[in-house]
Amino acid sequence: MKKTLLLTLLSCALVLCPASAFADGQETGVLEVSVTDASGSPLPGATVTISGPRGDQTQITDASGSFRLALLPPGDYTATAALEGMEGAQKSGRLNAGGKLEFNLRMSMGTSETITVTSEAPMVDKFNVTAGSTVTAEVGEQAAGSTRTYYGVVNMLPGVTNDADNQDIQQMRPSVNGAHFADNAVFVDGVDTTFTRLGGSRIILPTTATSEVTLEGGGAGAEYGRVVGSSTNVIVKSGTNQFHGDLLFQYQDMDWNAEYDEHVELEQRVNGPRPRDFFLRTPEELDGTDESFEATLGGPLKRDKAWFFVGYSSINTFNLDKALDGDLIDTSIDVESRIAKLNFQPAPKHSLSASYIETPLERIYFHPGGGDIYSPTLHDLSGDLQNLNWNWSVNENVFSEFKIASQTSNEDKYLNVGNGTDIASALAVKQQDPRFPPNPALGIHYPGNNYSLYTDDLDAGSWHNGWLLDNGFGTNEYPRDQANLAMTLFAGDNHEIKIGIDWQNVEWISDVQRVDAYSGELFNPLFPQGYAGEFVDDGSLTGVPGLVINGLGCGFFEQNICGWRNYNPPDRVAQSGRNGAAITTESENTALFVRDRFTAGDHWTFNIGFRLEDTKNTNDIGRAVVDDTVFSPRLSTSYDVKGDGRMLLSANVGRYYAQVNQQFVNEWLTD
Repeated sequence: MKKTLLLTLLSCALVLCPASAFADGQETGVLEVSVTDASGSPLPGATVTISGPRGDQTQITDASGSFRLALLPPGDYTATAALEGMEGAQKSGRLNAGGKLEFNLRMSMGTSETITVTSEAPMVDKFNVTAGSTVTAEVGEQAAGSTRTYYGVVNMLPGVTNDADNQDIQQMRPSVNGAHFADNAVFVDGVDTTFTRLGGSRIILPTTATSEVTLEGGGAGAEYGRVVGSSTNVIVKSGTNQFHGDLLFQYQDMDWNAEYDEHVELEQRVNGPRPRDFFLRTPEELDGTDESFEATLGGPLKRDKAWFFVGYSSINTFNLDKALDGDLIDTSIDVESRIAKLNFQPAPKHSLSASYIETPLERIYFHPGGGDIYSPTLHDLSGDLQNLNWNWSVNENVFSEFKIASQTSNEDKYLNVGNGTDIASALAVKQQDPRFPPNPALGIHYPGNNYSLYTDDLDAGSWHNGWLLDNGFGTNEYPRDQANLAMTLFAGDNHEIKIGIDWQNVEWISDVQRVDAYSGELFNPLFPQGYAGEFVDDGSLTGVPGLVINGLGCGFFEQNICGWRNYNPPDRVAQSGRNGAAITTESENTALFVRDRFTAGDHWTFNIGFRLEDTKNTNDIGRAVVDDTVFSPRLSTSYDVKGDGRMLLSANVGRYYAQVNQQFVNEWLTD
């Protein structure tokens, strides 16, 4: 019944929306111009020239002395009005993606030169009542963020906090207004690029390639769904009638950083004492460098008709970490971006854009408790995005958009030595290490004879000899297809209705395997079980194995502990992999939204709407494990205290829900 209702509503929307589309994130804005005389009466027939990033266009004011332009790319705009027998008037301002810019031009009798007024952008856009911030390219490029990507901009905005997890993953997991990072959506040119397994995005762009970054942290309208936290919308730069570009090189020598001192307290740790100079930087660490290179170029292919934009960046962070046994681990991040974007204006009422973005990223994941060089893994976290967009101005009051996109994110994980995912190759490399010589006589549990993971519960949960993290090592691919439809209808000067359909389908194709995992205490690679203890039932506790610690292991503890404490034997957990039998899980979302945004007088703005979304997740055998339809009403209102957008009071109420991420399905709902 619920699917029948949803499909009926979607069919009605398709009839209403003439071959149009709109993704959740907003890529364009609206410009409204009114021309009046000195008394405030409208002036029809005035000629107004709009100058923007893609050249000039001329409009004639109607009987109400006004006109409207929609689907405009973000940027700086200037409106110049002219009418015979009247002084000229001019006004300038900036239009943001998803925003609305109003130019009220007042003309007086006479023939003097044009009066120019530069409008000051209000602190808050009263037409967008969500709690958010927008950072333009000029600011983002100069900001000293934690990273040279748009995440560096996001992490500096109000309400955004950093934690250790965010620091480790290239600043890609910020918390916004207290929401978990997985509850945050990321859009690039209006296309949802959120990593549906865990959150964040794998489309990583440098600040020199972005026109603006907008963060909406609360009270989002009905066009946003599948998230209860924030939504970040990143707009990629476009070509203009003027050639423009950026060239940036950033260099940092590790020797410029502060030194770490010795810490005697490291030697005083009860579990896993370390040398007091454990954090001192080695000469190898001090010789490292961080290097970033960015280059962009945009301009006209044919003035006023076609434009191009291309960009490339390469960011390398030289980071060395130290394993508990003193091994140096290269934890550097290498991320590139390759961007190509074309914009076409074949006719005044039609505009097209096509883009291709590729962002390969590699990093070494190193667990904080890694005991040696065999515990980290190489991660390939690349992503790519292809996007095609068509904007159509049906008439002055009806605007539509059509957007289709295809995206692929990878999460391939490889063993730190040997040939990627081949355990035999990795074992052959490890056995060249004098700490792990092969010894078949000691059996398969001896660490020199396997690539298994041993954890030591008495050494702060340290990892040794192998690797086991998350869903295993191997390849993970996340293809996503999406199509979006929407129509915007201006029912009045300050009344805007939007109807849209949003569809996307994401798969998780996983071909992984796991090594065996052992857990116990007092790890020692020289013992057949991998631990320094020899396990016997000494009868100290009925039915509970006791641990008699030999002289090799007892030196770590006080003698009385060795005499009375009982231990469980090492627990061998075989995490058998699928070994070539890839599994596929799938998530499909279809949504219909309606949003009505209008103002009442000079002070009140209302945003009313609802979102109806059907979500279906299928597991590894195609069984539907999540099949639900959610109705989400939204209501937001703001009161402009002075009527100038400088002081607003806002209130939001609505239903928001988090999409069941694919990690939950693969971990708990597979057959």
